[in-house]
Amino acid sequence: MKNKILLLGFIFLTFNILLTSCAKDKNNVSGNITYVNDITGLEQKANGAEVFLTDVADPNHYVMKTTADADGYYEFYPVPDGYYYVEATLEGTLGYYGKSKTFIVKGKDEVDIDFKLE
Repeated sequence: MKNKILLLGFIFLTFNILLTSCAKDKNNVSGNITYVNDITGLEQKANGAEVFLTDVADPNHYVMKTTADADGYYEFYPVPDGYYYVEATLEGTLGYYGKSKTFIVKGKDEVDIDFKLE
């Protein structure tokens, strides 16, 4: 009985260590992008928008780039500490562009940046 308790304690401790080590330990920036369709006037999700994480200190060079999914969702991970803004473009017949406000990430931040393209 004592061995079973020790074994269960060991399994629990190992499982707890594995869960803790898998937790995010870097900054994460994510959000949703939408736009108002000029033809229909309806707000839509920016499916396929190119999304750029740009360092405020060097606006001519983006730090990371990704593509928004079918729901207009994007995510950047891991993001170094710093001052950033997110900008996005959605190419097509009309072409849409948008830029977020400047924000800071430091430590283990999880920053949610939603914005609308125009």
